[in-house]
Amino acid sequence: MPGVGGRGKGGVGGSHGGLHGAKRLAETGSCTDDMVRASGGPPEMDRAVEKLLASMGMGSGNVLVCAEGDLSNDDRFGRRVLVVTADRLLVFSIDGDGGACDADVRIKDIRKIKTVQDVGVASLEVETGGGPCTLIRYTLRTARKFSWIAGEIQRYLEETRKELAKDG
Repeated sequence: MPGVGGRGKGGVGGSHGGLHGAKRLAETGSCTDDMVRASGGPPEMDRAVEKLLASMGMGSGNVLVCAEGDLSNDDRFGRRVLVVTADRLLVFSIDGDGGACDADVRIKDIRKIKTVQDVGVASLEVETGGGPCTLIRYTLRTARKFSWIAGEIQRYLEETRKELAKDG
């Protein structure tokens, strides 16, 4: 299959860790971002993201989804990256070859995840026991992939809760 931007396989995320639709979306070619991949293995990431993960004791093999947003913390154009592992959502601000972790949320603590659209911008928000939190803001140009990610995580949470209810 031709890749996004002419490289590799295109799409969103991986097909493991509960995010079932990743491979399906990749096969349909419905996503158009270079930072989001589905190749059966970890998604492609740039060196800055790999360094930040390593500083937290994680490697790229832990990553299911890696999606780049296009707004910085102050809503100017900039690079922020959402990284999804089997148990965490991480948001990194990228500055040149380095950056910082802006958010680290355990998936099991998420009660609800959603996207919120404003005029020209949107955001990915989670609700935990501590209340609502905006993880990452982005322009509408990149909104489709974040909506898909939110939907997949919400479905995963609902399935997990159903399984726990059956067992409990």
